[in-house]
Amino acid sequence: MGCCQGGNVSQTPLEVKTVPARPPGASGPFLRMLSINDVYTLENYARFATAVKECKAASKTLGCVVTSHLNGDFLSPCLHTSLDGGTTMMQALNFAQVDYACLGNHEFDMDKSQLETRLPLFKGKLINTNGMDEQLKSLPKYDVVEVGDKKVVFVGLCMTDKSIFAASNCPDMRPFVDSCTSAWEQAFKGQQVDVLVPMTHQFIEEDRLLAEQFEMHEALNSKVPVILGGHEHDIFEEMAADTLILKTGQDAAKIAVVDIWWASDGVKCRHSLIPAEKFKPEASAAAWANGRKKFVQTAMEAAITELPKDMSTKQCRFEPCDLGGFLLEKVKRAFVFCARQPMAPTNPGVSAFGTMDAAKGVRGILYTICFTLLFLWATVGYFLVYIQYLPPDPTDDYCGITAFLCLWLSVFAFIDNPDEERTGIQRWEEFVFMWVLTSGLAQVGWELPFVLWKVKYLQPIESTETLKVSELWTWPFWMYGSGDTRYMRQHSSSHATETMLVLSGPFELWAVWMLKKRRKYKTAMIICALTHWGFFWANTSVIYIAEIYDNYENVADGWVGYWVKWAGLNLQWSVLSPICTFACLWLLCGKVREEALMEAAKAAKAKRAKAAEAAEARGATVTRGKASRMQDRDVDIVLFNGGDIRGRKDYKAGPFTMGDLYNELAFHEPLAVVTMKGAQLAAAVKFSRAGTAEKPGFLHTDLDSEADKEHNLTKVNKRPFDAQKEYKVAVQRVMLTGMNNNTPLMEFGKANGVPSEELCRDAKEMVLVVCMKDMWRQVLGFGVWDSKSEGNVSPKKLREALIQAFEEMDKDKSGALDIKEIEQFLSKRLPNFASGSLATRLFQAADRDGNGKVNFEELANFVH
Repeated sequence: MGCCQGGNVSQTPLEVKTVPARPPGASGPFLRMLSINDVYTLENYARFATAVKECKAASKTLGCVVTSHLNGDFLSPCLHTSLDGGTTMMQALNFAQVDYACLGNHEFDMDKSQLETRLPLFKGKLINTNGMDEQLKSLPKYDVVEVGDKKVVFVGLCMTDKSIFAASNCPDMRPFVDSCTSAWEQAFKGQQVDVLVPMTHQFIEEDRLLAEQFEMHEALNSKVPVILGGHEHDIFEEMAADTLILKTGQDAAKIAVVDIWWASDGVKCRHSLIPAEKFKPEASAAAWANGRKKFVQTAMEAAITELPKDMSTKQCRFEPCDLGGFLLEKVKRAFVFCARQPMAPTNPGVSAFGTMDAAKGVRGILYTICFTLLFLWATVGYFLVYIQYLPPDPTDDYCGITAFLCLWLSVFAFIDNPDEERTGIQRWEEFVFMWVLTSGLAQVGWELPFVLWKVKYLQPIESTETLKVSELWTWPFWMYGSGDTRYMRQHSSSHATETMLVLSGPFELWAVWMLKKRRKYKTAMIICALTHWGFFWANTSVIYIAEIYDNYENVADGWVGYWVKWAGLNLQWSVLSPICTFACLWLLCGKVREEALMEAAKAAKAKRAKAAEAAEARGATVTRGKASRMQDRDVDIVLFNGGDIRGRKDYKAGPFTMGDLYNELAFHEPLAVVTMKGAQLAAAVKFSRAGTAEKPGFLHTDLDSEADKEHNLTKVNKRPFDAQKEYKVAVQRVMLTGMNNNTPLMEFGKANGVPSEELCRDAKEMVLVVCMKDMWRQVLGFGVWDSKSEGNVSPKKLREALIQAFEEMDKDKSGALDIKEIEQFLSKRLPNFASGSLATRLFQAADRDGNGKVNFEELANFVH
């Protein structure tokens, strides 16, 4: 427990009876938030409900507003979700009294269309600030809570790293800072808002980076006292910049109570972590959870699939077993919709720098107008004067006024287009880009010929009021020099200054090119800062101060010469250039700081990767080498050691129950997917089967792969084995880190890296998911699920099949099904699974109101 005030953490403990007292020094109402993250069981939801109710009951006395939060990963991986497609775990949020939730990466273990149907079961607000998928658009981007006269904005953010998600179901997530800025600005349009509270689901390193980005943000600096985090399953209580980052571990074993209040010296924040066991289970939530547990216990007796023949696992430590291959075949089919995206190593987090996109919308029009006017007077105006269609004077005066106005074009960088959402960093980057571009073009296009021609061609011109016909070609330079006559006369200091400006021009344009191409950001900013500090210094001292000391003796051409040519056409380099310099330094420091944080995050991830063999490792978002290059296709082969096939029994052809599955695959077995050369694969299989003694490490394969009597692979994925080919291999992750001492697998893991557990899927869960998909498709008349279809039926076809099945079941046309109608229907569609089957129990479970009837919407919510 701790306290953060004004960016400092105090270890002064909070007095915790069950619920903390009112914060000392709080002025007016305060905000109390209860937070948990990554909940995969129902065990502590009833206790969390009690904590929420206790806090809300005390809110009037304490003078506070109470909200409850779950920061991602509430659907999967979970046995209940494997059985009913997420209905139980969504209902659990309601029983737990959760007010706000955000999406976690494991929500996308579920197909997006199915996710779209499940999320509305939550009665609170599921905030999706950065998700852009069509299926998520109905979710709110933010919510505003009033705390007295203060307003707090809640946002929900899910990680952007695509390598974490299934390739076939990868969500489109915007960068966090951009999304928060958009939500803040939208909330700000109709009201004054005071504090932003992000609910995030990402690695701790990225939360730290986010906190640093908030501190550097123009609008959000000092507005984010706390980040309610998720994703890691460890507890984190730490400060980054001036923001508290808080994660409570997993399964609501600890409950965070966070207070935000306003005192005379600003916003304050404190927190405490309370063990869930300190709260008695809330009665209705506990009763519901017990009911769901009983359902699972009963479901263990129900058939989930049918064995095509007699099978056995008795000799699984000595020889290939047919039941092992049968189960691994289902694992292989499941990988079609949980294959991972390619995971090229990337920096943790998305850079907030180098993302400006200039010349769009209204700004693009304004820039175009200004550059067009400058181009016209420099070309068309010049031509018309040269052919004597226009007189040199007063054409020069009008062109000078035009140039003066257009040279300020870079200030348009701060104008946002309608509905555009930009950060302060993007605005300042665009300002720097446009001003340096303008200046660079002026140095190269105007100053360069002036420097080269001044002595030979410009100094001989006698008049500041007009030009001879033979002198008309010098008009663009005379236009300015007729006001500031130092340009037309012998004046070594101004000539030297202009020479240095010319030398800087190409460097300016090089920096602009780098910014446009998003290359060498820091180099570009250093060039911009140095050149424009020099411009400011030289321009102000030589052009202005020196001339003031000379009592304006070189200024001619009346008021236009004074106010437009001398004062106006130099003013930008004395005003915009120093602003540009300090903007560049601010952006440069921010970029350096961001890179340092990203490097620290990257180093931390590398450290986790090296410690991947530890069971408690949290995992990293990337791995190295071939272990990370996973293709978006089916796996070629599944490997599983005999020691973890635990049943050791014979089975008759016919029903195979969920209890049988849990008896055989008793442990949590994360399967990693790696790309491996055929020779390495064959060596691993043969090594595991060597000798005649009992071998816990005996590697079994799915039914599509075969080996000869000498345990040499002969077929993989139903095709002849090729030792030179690269295969996509699903294998227990612990085998790559040393379990059973399989030397070829251990050497592969050391050489190529081990995927983090976060990227793995549990073997038992995958078998169960495939069995459920098969069963539901048979119930609805689709037949056994074909893996080539990626396991999905279109929502339209699924609903049509549901309607047809429901009408067929509803014999009395009452609009609701009773258990007799359901069993009659199943005896027709699934004759071997009708009475007492898991499908029957799932239908029964669909009866949410307990009236003994199942209506169409209740049934639709259970189709998996």
